[in-house]
Amino acid sequence: MEKGKSVKVNQALAKLESGDSTDIETITKKLDIILAEDPLFAEELRILGQEIQAGEISQVGLDDFEAGELDAEIDQIVKGKTTTKTEQIVTKGVRVTGKATIKINQNID
Repeated sequence: MEKGKSVKVNQALAKLESGDSTDIETITKKLDIILAEDPLFAEELRILGQEIQAGEISQVGLDDFEAGELDAEIDQIVKGKTTTKTEQIVTKGVRVTGKATIKINQNID
């Protein structure tokens, strides 16, 4: 997570990343201010939101964890025209001290 200028926002983001949505209002208020101040960013975010809802961006991944052993299976099904979609399967920041097995099944329909 990239740190911003607001300690309160950083704390709220950390909670959100851990699955705690109690501070979503803090993030929403700050985002509303930023979107009002930066119309270009607001438009880029609106377009990104539309692409995600339309299924044009599909991402599956294992991100930033540590384990003694890893046995993961990722199934991804992408429907529609693949020329307009971004299909991405990622492992990033994964540290395994023992045996690691990752099976990826990608089906483009």
